[in-house]
Amino acid sequence: METLLTDLRFAARTLRKSPSFTALAVLCLALGIGVNTTIFSVVNGALLRPFPFEDPDRLVMLNATYPKNGWDDAGLSYLDFRDWQAGNTSFTQVAGYDWRSLTISDGDEPERLAGGSVTWNLFPMLGIKPQLGRGFRADEDQPGAEKVVLLSDEVWGSRYNREP
Repeated sequence: METLLTDLRFAARTLRKSPSFTALAVLCLALGIGVNTTIFSVVNGALLRPFPFEDPDRLVMLNATYPKNGWDDAGLSYLDFRDWQAGNTSFTQVAGYDWRSLTISDGDEPERLAGGSVTWNLFPMLGIKPQLGRGFRADEDQPGAEKVVLLSDEVWGSRYNREP
């Protein structure tokens, strides 16, 4: 223990004698710690923490490909999706989604939002339940059915002041 204290005193005297070296060493340590913290945060959030879904290891994402056209990740038409869903023999459920830009115009100023269309069973399959109200029903997922909307918490709060 005495040797350690002697070494620490010597290191402190040496660092006091050369302030520019000390500043450079402290800067290098700060950068190293900051970079390591950032990388760990990204890896932890993206790779180590499980997804916030029920049974995330059982989820699979399917995409259409059209090699003749050079499309490796093409969108899927509604009719193709229905064919995949009807012909499914490998999966417990097949659900679909399509991201799009939407506009809300309900009397107030129209507002452009990011949103999408989903099949009725997507949220139950992922284990997601609405905070208020209900999710989609199977009869609402048919052509010509009445349109139903689920709002994000952000839109519900900012546009509708959390009015139930």
